Amino acid sequence: MHAYANPLSVTVICEMIGVPLDQRDGMNRYARDALLASFAATGMGSPELLAEAQVGLAKLMAILDDAIEHHLAHPADNIISTLVADEARGVLTRAELRNLCALLLIGGHETTANLIASGAYILAETPSLWQQLKADPGLIAKFVEELARMRPPLQRIARRTTRAVELAGIALPPNTLLMLFPGSANRDPAQWGAPDTLDLTRDARGHLGFGNGVHTCPGAPLARMEARIAFEVLLERTESLRFDPAARAIPVAGYAAGNLGWNLLPLIRTEAGAPRMPQDVFDPVCQIVADSLGLERADIDAATCAKNTPEWDSLAHLMILDALEKSFAVKLPRRAAYTAKDVGELADLVAAARAG
Repeated sequence: MHAYANPLSVTVICEMIGVPLDQRDGMNRYARDALLASFAATGMGSPELLAEAQVGLAKLMAILDDAIEHHLAHPADNIISTLVADEARGVLTRAELRNLCALLLIGGHETTANLIASGAYILAETPSLWQQLKADPGLIAKFVEELARMRPPLQRIARRTTRAVELAGIALPPNTLLMLFPGSANRDPAQWGAPDTLDLTRDARGHLGFGNGVHTCPGAPLARMEARIAFEVLLERTESLRFDPAARAIPVAGYAAGNLGWNLLPLIRTEAGAPRMPQDVFDPVCQIVADSLGLERADIDAATCAKNTPEWDSLAHLMILDALEKSFAVKLPRRAAYTAKDVGELADLVAAARAG
């Protein structure tokens, strides 16, 4: 979140809107407060949450006001200058201009960062998918679309009925507050086969990850392009991605249903081109681990471990160590072998034992 998803998304939207890049850190902090305020204002939070979030919202609006005043005097090729010109022609009021800028900033930053983080989480827990996308980057666009279906960055949306209506046999009077769950709709088995499976062959068009009809997100093409490029670069420049066993991922929670993204997502990234384990050691180790766990070789990589592989329990770990020692005719150091965190560390131990 701090090293990639947030800086990328906030930089892109600040450049597009016309907010100075030296305000990025503030935008990053206050956009979350503004989103919290919008949820709390529709009844999805306590009065205390609303009051706290409005402090950040006020700071966000102050930054936008400064940017608007700057572009009044110095028009440029960006969104604020376009909206300022619309205000001068009477198309927009100043209040509408300010709120549009805030909406575009929040929608173009917070949700996109969460989408990228959700994808990174899935890739870290699914090594076979990581390898599939590395081998065929042309599938990344499909991955982004399935990601938006399975993990839409907004899981609960408030709407009010404009007239009396019957929905699923329930009579609703005008001005009824409804809570809509796009994440649930996107996993409706009547619409999607095997809805809980990320399927790169699926035609995912029609999902509600970016809304629908007049409520379709105007930034959807940008979000798709930004996420696609983010994953293309990440896969190209990274050999492997795995969870940090010494740190805990902390989700965004408390004001909307479902997992929207992460406040913290600690991952360990191995740079592409970094020194690699000799294949005559690494490949056999991976095969032995796969055989011991009853899995396919394609499911195993350097980041495979007990935390991301349910079959890997304490007994399985002992079976893996025994098989490694017999296959390579080595004696592994007991303590290091018992505490090895993943396949990469096991391969390192085997290589060291052979060399010694």
